[in-house]
Amino acid sequence: MLLIMSKKTRPLSTMIAALGLLPIAVVLGQAQGTLKAGAATSDFTPVTLSMKWARGDPHYGPNFIWLSTPCLTSGDVPCECTMQFKGTNSKQFADYISSFGDGPVPVVYQVLYGSDGLAHGKRLESVGNWQADRFPRNDRLLGISFTLKDGKPGQKLTANIHDPADCFPPKGN
Repeated sequence: MLLIMSKKTRPLSTMIAALGLLPIAVVLGQAQGTLKAGAATSDFTPVTLSMKWARGDPHYGPNFIWLSTPCLTSGDVPCECTMQFKGTNSKQFADYISSFGDGPVPVVYQVLYGSDGLAHGKRLESVGNWQADRFPRNDRLLGISFTLKDGKPGQKLTANIHDPADCFPPKGN
């Protein structure tokens, strides 16, 4: 995916909302749904992401959970792989995540690798000991966020995003 922005620094989610492209973002994040029918379970490789966490949000309330980990790419635009638990408004889940203290939360994805060794698809297996089936479908998604820095007026800024390859190590590493 190629994103072109100019003038101001804006998070990707702001750009998507401003351009009315939210359905596209959701479809990109839901690649796992199409993989289920087209890939055998044996084609997937379990990969654990160690994610930092934050709790609470003024809009979603005190049990909102946000998880993130830096992208694994070496591109010129730093990014983060993120999960937002907007539909899982459970004090039990929020307390469980809080029990990790300053430590990271282990998040396991089943990753489908292509012949190029890069991740081409993923589906959530678990967040800690909470299995994926305990979460609404939209809370199982892994997104990529980044912010482009201001350029000169009229200057175009670009960033290449490889979803989901930016979030997972290449196969064999």
